[in-house]
Amino acid sequence: PDHQPHLEAKYVPLDQLLAESDFVFLTIPITSETRHLLNLDKFKRMKSTSILINVARGEVVNQDDLVTALQTKMIGGAGLDVMTPEPLPPNHPLFKLPNVVLSPHVSGATYRAREAMAVLAAENICNALNNLQLLTPIC
Repeated sequence: PDHQPHLEAKYVPLDQLLAESDFVFLTIPITSETRHLLNLDKFKRMKSTSILINVARGEVVNQDDLVTALQTKMIGGAGLDVMTPEPLPPNHPLFKLPNVVLSPHVSGATYRAREAMAVLAAENICNALNNLQLLTPIC
C-alpha cells in the first residue's frame, strides 16, 4: 500500500526516503537483495546531516563505503550495533571516527526482549511440531 493513514506514513522509493530523512534506521534481514543495500551511491543521496542506525545485519551496509561517507562528512554520523566482521579488529577505522557510536551487537539484549524471543521460539516450535504455520517464517 502506498499510504497508511493510521500510521501517518506513506510509502516512498528508497532514494526519496534517503534524500528526505534525518535518520535512516535499518531493521531488515540480509538477503541477496539487501546485501550492501546502502553503499556509496546511496550515501551520496542522503543529507549531509543524516544519521544512519543499523541494528539489522552488518552486510546490509557496505562498510568500506560507510567509512568513506563518514570520513568525508557525506553523512552526519552512524550508530552501529552490527558490523562486518564481528568483532571488528582493534585497528578498524570506525573506532577512530568521532561521528560513530558502536555497540557490541546487543541492541536486543533486554530482559523483556529476551523473554519475548523465548516465548516466540517456543510458539514456533509448537506450531512446527503440529504442522501449523510459523508465526515468523524465514523466507
